[in-house]
Amino acid sequence: FLSPFNLCLRNENLFGRDNVILELEQKKKALKYKAANNGNFIELFAEELAYLLPERIYGYYSSDKLPNPVEDTYKLADLYMLGLLGFELLTGKTPPTFQDFEQLKHDSTSAYQEITEELISRSDIPQAFQEAILKIIKKDPYDRQEAYCKFEDAIRTFKRINYYLSLAQESYKSCLSHYGSGFEQKFIETFLEHLKFHESQEDYYSAACKKKTKREQPAHMQLSFKNKHGVVDDKKMIKHAKTLKESILFLFAYFEQSEHFIEQEPNILTRVAESHRNKHEVPSRFYAPFKKALIDTMVALDSEISHLDRSLSVEVAWKHVVEVGFDYMTNHGSKL
Repeated sequence: FLSPFNLCLRNENLFGRDNVILELEQKKKALKYKAANNGNFIELFAEELAYLLPERIYGYYSSDKLPNPVEDTYKLADLYMLGLLGFELLTGKTPPTFQDFEQLKHDSTSAYQEITEELISRSDIPQAFQEAILKIIKKDPYDRQEAYCKFEDAIRTFKRINYYLSLAQESYKSCLSHYGSGFEQKFIETFLEHLKFHESQEDYYSAACKKKTKREQPAHMQLSFKNKHGVVDDKKMIKHAKTLKESILFLFAYFEQSEHFIEQEPNILTRVAESHRNKHEVPSRFYAPFKKALIDTMVALDSEISHLDRSLSVEVAWKHVVEVGFDYMTNHGSKL
């Protein structure tokens, strides 16, 4: 909550705790008077406290280090406010810095609560960015000053990183690490379950089941690894699982460098599309359930997913990353 009260650092109230308390009292009365209900008033005043600059209460611990008071005062205040906004964006919560107005009035020394790494920990956000946020919301302004350059570097790094690709790659690594040598077996079994489900939702499924030739049957039937005696061919199944693993890496590469793929046509993805259409007689419409099954499989196998928010984030990331590659193959499959 960025109010003029917190943004305008006037000389007469920058270091004056009593002046700040007085202004907060007046602000509290004004908000209470204007508020439509008591709950709204409490929330607004809590935000006012949370975004209060610590130096307005505690002053500068090392004022002799301040070569240009006006310039540095504003810069360090801006950094702090930016950090608090970053905290709220990362957590969806009001910063816990100042929470109790009565404690602030009577025991200001212990009224401030530092924001710790545990409060903003996000596995889907680059660590360098989180560390930079932590440093620019330090209570001591000079700790923020030291982090200024690092914060700029973190912003540049964050802009270069594609959030969805980074999260999907982390998810993929998590799956490989968790299952180890048993990943291919678990992967192909889970994938076939999801593929069967998604194909059953398609209009062509019931009709395709009645087809006699194998090539005309739905993809999950074509991927059946049982021989005529009903025995699963483990080697064939693992071989196909490894092929699917490789396809994920190609989808990562296409998402990151689609222009390069288009310049190098025919490429691995167009050759896959051509093979599916001409050799295996698999129409491009079969890519839709295949894509959905692949996404569901990777989300289901992600060992880091322990709560709903993580699950939704990973699912969105996989959708963004693999969809563009599948769309590309679908278009080529329909043209060839």
